[in-house]
Amino acid sequence: MANEMGLGVVPWSPLASGLLSGKYSREDFLNKSGSTGFQGSRKNAIESLGKFTQRNMQIVDEVKKVASEVKKSPAQVALAWLLSKSTVTSVLLGASKLEQLENNLGSLNTHLSPDQIKRLDDISRVEMGFPHAILANPTIKRTISGGVKVHRK
Repeated sequence: MANEMGLGVVPWSPLASGLLSGKYSREDFLNKSGSTGFQGSRKNAIESLGKFTQRNMQIVDEVKKVASEVKKSPAQVALAWLLSKSTVTSVLLGASKLEQLENNLGSLNTHLSPDQIKRLDDISRVEMGFPHAILANPTIKRTISGGVKVHRK
């Protein structure tokens, strides 16, 4: 949408509160028992913000795969993927340690192949829902429009 409207984007929380940093895995969230020790922790914040979902963990898994392929950190891959987007004008980094900042800045020297970018695009694609999903189906679209095509100037 931003591209279509000629707008620039500055992503907020580009590492999803640390979820895309590679620091966390499914096991971190699945192996909690009784007293978790997560009180006031980043893990607790990720969970309370609703970011620990099956979909998000699939994205994390793909980011980690790409990171392994290019021999970079997951954070560097996630940030490099964002920076590959023509609408992204800048990225807001939130580092609490110098090592995190240095690692994040390594994204500037992280190069992803078109296939890797496509994989990350595909896994993170936002479902548009109704009516977009229906209108994307050519058969239904033809039925609804009666085969009429509208051309933009």
